[in-house]
Amino acid sequence: MKPEEVEVRSSLARILWSLGRKEEVREETASVERLSQRQHQRDQSSYSLARGNLLLDQGDLNGAAELFREALKFDPESARARNNLGLALARLNDPQDARRELEKAIALDPKLALAYNALGTIYMQAEQISEAEAAFQKAIRVDPQYAEAKSNLGALYAKLGRNAEAVALFKEAVEDSPQYPQSYLNWGLVLASQGNLSRAKEMFEKALQLSPNLAEARKALQIVEETPSKQN
Repeated sequence: MKPEEVEVRSSLARILWSLGRKEEVREETASVERLSQRQHQRDQSSYSLARGNLLLDQGDLNGAAELFREALKFDPESARARNNLGLALARLNDPQDARRELEKAIALDPKLALAYNALGTIYMQAEQISEAEAAFQKAIRVDPQYAEAKSNLGALYAKLGRNAEAVALFKEAVEDSPQYPQSYLNWGLVLASQGNLSRAKEMFEKALQLSPNLAEARKALQIVEETPSKQN
C-alpha cells in the first residue's frame, strides 16, 4: 500500500468520527495501523535490499545473502530480493538453493527476466541444455532487448556447435547493449573457433576496452596474438 493511500484512509477515519460513526472509525483506524506497519516493513525491506545489492557488487556474497534474507523477513513477497538471493547463492556454489529462490521470484513476478536468465545460467552449468535454452528464451520473450540473456543463449548454442544462431544472437546483444563486454567475448570465441583470428582479436580487444579486468578476454586475446594468423 502506498503512503498516500494510508493518508486517504486516515482522512476517511476523521470524517467518520465527525459524523459519529464510531464503529467504522475503529475499523478504519485498525486498517490504517496495518497499512502503516506494512509500509514500514516494505521500507525496511528496500533498505536491506539496497545494502545487499551493494555488497553483491563488491563481491561480499555471504554478506549480501544475509541482507537479502533480512529483506525477505520484512517483505516475503519481494521478487527482487528473492532473485538477488538466488544470484548470491549461485555465486556461492549453492545451485540447488539458488534455483529454489529464483523459482520463488518467478512465482512472485512472472515478468522478472533477470530470474529466468539466472536460472538458465544454473541449468547451463549443470549441463541441463534444454532447460537452459528454455530459461534464456523465456528471459528474452519477457524482455526482447535483454542483451545478457541473448549473449548467454548464444554461448549455449556455440557450445552445441550452432554457430550461425550463436553469432546472430551476439549481434543482437551488441546492438541492444553496446556496453556489455561478455557479448564481444562470446562472439570472439566463436570467431576464433572458426579460424577468423583477426576479427576475434577485435572482439576481445573491445571486451577488454569495456572491462579491463575480464580475465577470460585477456587470456583469449593472448592466445590469438600468439597464434599465426591465417587469411580468412
